This record gives sequence, C-alpha cells and structure tokens, in this order.
Amino acid sequence: MTAMLVSIPASAALLDDLAAGRRAGPVTGFAATDSLVDEIGDAEEAERAATVYASIVAWTGDGRRRVVVVTAPDTMVAEASGVEAESSGQVALKEFAPRDVVAYYAEDPAAAGESAALAERIRGLSLDEAWETPGVTDHLARWELLWFGPGEIATVIA
Repeated sequence: MTAMLVSIPASAALLDDLAAGRRAGPVTGFAATDSLVDEIGDAEEAERAATVYASIVAWTGDGRRRVVVVTAPDTMVAEASGVEAESSGQVALKEFAPRDVVAYYAEDPAAAGESAALAERIRGLSLDEAWETPGVTDHLARWELLWFGPGEIATVIA
C-alpha cells in the first residue's frame, strides 16, 4: 500500500474538528494524481498546484485561503471524474484523523485586505470560475501561502 499527499480546503468547521481531535471525512481534496502530473509535467509542481487549488476552493467557501495537507493511504483516496476534476487533481478522501496531518497552509495576514475583497467576488464559484476572475491569479502570484506544522493549528485558526 502506498500513500499520497492530499491538500484539503480548510473551512473553519474542519479546522475546529481537527483541533478537537475529531476525524474528518469524507472530504474533497486535491493531489498530484497521474492526470495532474501529466498536465503540469512535474510531480513536485503538481503537489504545489494541488495545494494552490485547495486554497482557492477554501477561499470561495469561507473567504480564507487555508489548507490541510494529510498523508493518506491510496486505498482511502479516489480520483474524481470529469474534465475539470481530472485536470485539477481533485480527489475524494474517505476520512482522515488529526494524526494524518503533515502541514497546514494559510495566507499571510498582510494579504488580508486584498484577499477579503477578492473573496467577496469569488464566493460560491467553481475552481475554474474563480481562477478566471480578474485579480485572482495576480493575488496568488503576489501572496504565497505560509507553511505551518501539524502542531500549529491554533495559529491557522486565528
């Protein structure tokens, strides 16, 4: 059995569950699937893209770019179908536990004003629609996500 990294859009509710030690799932996430690696051309860049895609989906939900990255056995992960899902590495993860978390990502607090303004424009949009919204890719290029270790969930929630 092999494992893969899955980047999961992190809502406030999901983060609260993890902070309380509760398991989560099923969830939609993004991973360096064969389709995404073929699309990007490099496995490491595909993992980075999966994290960015998860951050955009989180942003269209509760307005904040936050991601939970977990290591999941491939038996717990299923690739999503459809052109958009395959090209973005979208997967379904049956469940995961807080101990499976290997990292959190969150946007730099210095980006909060710009990020909030864009969040209002992309709320409820699909990944592709959000990506095409003017200002989104410029924002992504200007503001890299900050990395946090598994024990730093309180900082990510704040």
